[in-house]
Amino acid sequence: MIKIKLFAYLQEMVDANEIEVAFANDTPTTADLKQAVAGAYPVVAAYLPPVRLAVDEAFVGEEAVLDITETHEYALIPPVSGG
Repeated sequence: MIKIKLFAYLQEMVDANEIEVAFANDTPTTADLKQAVAGAYPVVAAYLPPVRLAVDEAFVGEEAVLDITETHEYALIPPVSGG
């Protein structure tokens, strides 16, 4: 089980700034993490494809293998726009 920080509309949709998810394997990818979030919080499933994962404040790719430990900080960050 790991904690994941949420931002923007993801926070609003689940009414929390942090969630916890569990994995079936010990070496999940970013895509696995998003799938676990979608399974635990179906309300956000359709909004996850463009969302990026940051590990310790650095973005990682969809196929990045995650070293799941409590010492890492995980965050799902939606795309931003501005003008």
